[in-house]
Amino acid sequence: MKPNPSHLNKVFPKLLIFSLLCLMLYQQMSLSQRIGDIHEELLFASNRNDISRVMDELKETLNQDHWVVYDHWQIDNINKDDSLITLQYEWSLSETTDEAEISLQLQPLSKDQEPAGDWKKLPATSIGINSYRAFMDVTAFQNYRIQIVSEGDYQHSSQTISIPSYLHQPPNLVPAFTSISHRNKPDFREGDVEIGFSMFYQKDYYDDPYSPREPHPSLNFIPKKAKAYFHIDGQVIEKELLLEEKEKSHMPQGEFPDYYSNIWTLSFPAFSSDSLEELWIEITYENEFLFTKDYTDLLYNHFPHLSK
Repeated sequence: MKPNPSHLNKVFPKLLIFSLLCLMLYQQMSLSQRIGDIHEELLFASNRNDISRVMDELKETLNQDHWVVYDHWQIDNINKDDSLITLQYEWSLSETTDEAEISLQLQPLSKDQEPAGDWKKLPATSIGINSYRAFMDVTAFQNYRIQIVSEGDYQHSSQTISIPSYLHQPPNLVPAFTSISHRNKPDFREGDVEIGFSMFYQKDYYDDPYSPREPHPSLNFIPKKAKAYFHIDGQVIEKELLLEEKEKSHMPQGEFPDYYSNIWTLSFPAFSSDSLEELWIEITYENEFLFTKDYTDLLYNHFPHLSK
């Protein structure tokens, strides 16, 4: 039986459409599979690049750590007139070249260890094989960091290095005790509030920020006198801090200098709310250095009812 032409004419378009749909579906599935493969390749490449980048950074960090193999600080000079301290820094490098230009960079820091100025380039003098020396002038009441830099045919730089505070800074006066007695009418002479300050040195590289530590003996940073300045309702009232000796049971006997047992006591009236604007303490040290510090926040932290 021969196929009916009219029947073929009806069936053939349907077969053609079905075949095209199957082809399109196959192409779509192949395209989706290829897109998935490409996505996985991109992820692998991205992860590989991230790993490579991290490894490069780790290698650079390790190289920086091992580049400076020795360093040593010492005080070179104390200029009392300008309140400057000259520090000498010596270091040795694991590698360099004869044509490399080695220098030291110095940058001041804020109390929060944030940059407080631009980097200053200081010359370095060769004192031996891969060994150098540099001098820098620092103030007693500023934090600093340094960085060793190599330029020329050997380009490299060290990690930043903080200058140890005990080399150029005085101990801190921090509250040892506080007390308050309420009176109806403060007389602005005999105080209702009393704060005792101890001299503590802020350790470097230790967890306890106020552990006793003796400053460098060349500095002689021992308080000789201390005076408070109260800013009250637009006026300034001066008040001397009294020096007393107290026993500190938590300090092993003979382990710390005698002056750590001294207490500088400040007594003052419990001023009415909003009347006390600022509190500054001026300290004169045995080496004639003079330092003034704002203690307003400290005061309100210990006596929150004296609201600003």
